[in-house]
Amino acid sequence: MRRRLDVERQSRRFSERVTGGIRFYQGYPGAGRRSLTELDTGERIFYDGGRGAERIVRTIHLSGQEDYYEGEPGAEHFVRIEFPDGQVTFFDGERGSERVVRQLFADGEVQWFEGEKGHERVVRSRSPEGAIFHYVGVKDNERIVRCDTPDGVVHLYEGEAGAEVRVSSEYPNGTYQSYNGVSN
Repeated sequence: MRRRLDVERQSRRFSERVTGGIRFYQGYPGAGRRSLTELDTGERIFYDGGRGAERIVRTIHLSGQEDYYEGEPGAEHFVRIEFPDGQVTFFDGERGSERVVRQLFADGEVQWFEGEKGHERVVRSRSPEGAIFHYVGVKDNERIVRCDTPDGVVHLYEGEAGAEVRVSSEYPNGTYQSYNGVSN
């Protein structure tokens, strides 16, 4: 009886060598579903779904980067990438058109993006201290136009990207202060 159970357990997982790696299956040979592919490069691809309808749900790269997917088999699309340094990038859109919508950084900073794939631009960010920055401009040339601080102060800025100048501040008590082009 014991030997029969061991054979049954062994039969529920099996693998096959394919060009470039090894495929692992759950179930019985000829009737199992793919659960994992380990490529010769060290990359590991995880699957979910029934036999013949397996879809990629996660990829782990040799670098430690993990890619997460959603979607039907053959139409899987990125939803999140987790980097070894703690950065997490979130995506939206169909396969091939995934665009960055948000990034979390290990230090607690968060950035939000708008725009089509390849043209995503930062529109808002939150510092680890809780200040909210608002941006305008095209990708890689965004400039700060407003900062809302955690204590309720609103700062307004003008100027080119990287050379923004605070032009005014409004405080929670209603006090308003304007500045004469001094960089802050």
